[in-house]
Amino acid sequence: MTQTVSLRVEGMCCAEEVSALRREVESQPGVVSLSFDLLSARMNAVIDPSLAGADALARAVARTGMRATPWQE
Repeated sequence: MTQTVSLRVEGMCCAEEVSALRREVESQPGVVSLSFDLLSARMNAVIDPSLAGADALARAVARTGMRATPWQE
Protein backbone atom coordinates (compact mmCIF):
# COMPACT_ATOMS: atom_id res chain seq x y z
CA MET A 1 0.00 0.00 0.00
CA THR A 2 1.27 3.49 -0.82
CA GLN A 3 0.39 6.99 0.27
CA THR A 4 1.08 10.46 -1.09
CA VAL A 5 2.99 13.00 0.99
CA SER A 6 2.93 16.66 -0.09
CA LEU A 7 5.63 19.08 1.02
CA ARG A 8 6.33 22.76 0.44
CA VAL A 9 9.97 23.08 -0.60
CA GLU A 10 11.57 26.44 0.14
CA GLY A 11 14.28 27.21 -2.40
CA MET A 12 12.80 25.19 -5.27
CA CYS A 13 12.37 27.58 -8.17
CA CYS A 14 13.81 25.99 -11.30
CA ALA A 15 14.63 22.73 -13.06
CA GLU A 16 18.09 22.56 -11.48
CA GLU A 17 16.58 22.31 -7.98
CA VAL A 18 14.09 19.71 -9.20
CA SER A 19 16.98 17.64 -10.58
CA ALA A 20 18.84 17.89 -7.26
CA LEU A 21 15.71 16.87 -5.36
CA ARG A 22 15.11 13.91 -7.67
CA ARG A 23 18.67 12.67 -7.17
CA GLU A 24 18.52 12.95 -3.39
CA VAL A 25 14.91 12.01 -2.60
CA GLU A 26 14.32 9.25 -5.15
CA SER A 27 17.26 7.32 -3.70
CA GLN A 28 15.50 7.04 -0.33
CA PRO A 29 14.03 3.63 0.56
CA GLY A 30 10.28 3.54 0.07
CA VAL A 31 10.02 6.39 -2.43
CA VAL A 32 7.92 5.16 -5.36
CA SER A 33 7.61 8.36 -7.41
CA LEU A 34 7.92 12.13 -7.22
CA SER A 35 6.12 15.00 -8.91
CA PHE A 36 6.75 18.72 -8.66
CA ASP A 37 4.78 21.97 -9.01
CA LEU A 38 7.36 24.75 -9.34
CA LEU A 39 4.81 27.58 -9.22
CA SER A 40 3.59 26.58 -5.78
CA ALA A 41 6.92 25.06 -4.59
CA ARG A 42 5.16 21.76 -3.96
CA MET A 43 6.66 18.28 -4.06
CA ASN A 44 4.41 15.22 -4.03
CA ALA A 45 5.97 11.90 -3.12
CA VAL A 46 4.25 8.55 -3.44
CA ILE A 47 5.81 6.41 -0.73
CA ASP A 48 5.57 3.06 0.96
CA PRO A 49 4.80 4.26 4.51
CA SER A 50 6.42 1.18 6.04
CA LEU A 51 9.78 2.31 4.59
CA ALA A 52 9.57 6.11 4.35
CA GLY A 53 7.79 9.05 5.93
CA ALA A 54 7.57 12.82 5.75
CA ASP A 55 10.46 13.25 8.21
CA ALA A 56 12.80 11.13 6.09
CA LEU A 57 11.77 13.07 2.99
CA ALA A 58 12.40 16.39 4.75
CA ARG A 59 15.88 15.23 5.79
CA ALA A 60 16.66 14.22 2.19
CA VAL A 61 15.47 17.63 0.97
CA ALA A 62 17.64 19.35 3.59
CA ARG A 63 20.72 17.62 2.17
CA THR A 64 20.15 19.61 -1.04
CA GLY A 65 20.25 22.91 0.87
CA MET A 66 16.50 23.41 0.61
CA ARG A 67 13.88 23.15 3.35
CA ALA A 68 10.68 21.06 3.32
CA THR A 69 7.61 21.55 5.47
CA PRO A 70 4.23 19.79 5.34
CA TRP A 71 1.98 21.18 2.62
CA GLN A 72 -0.91 23.32 3.83
CA GLU A 73 -3.50 24.87 1.55
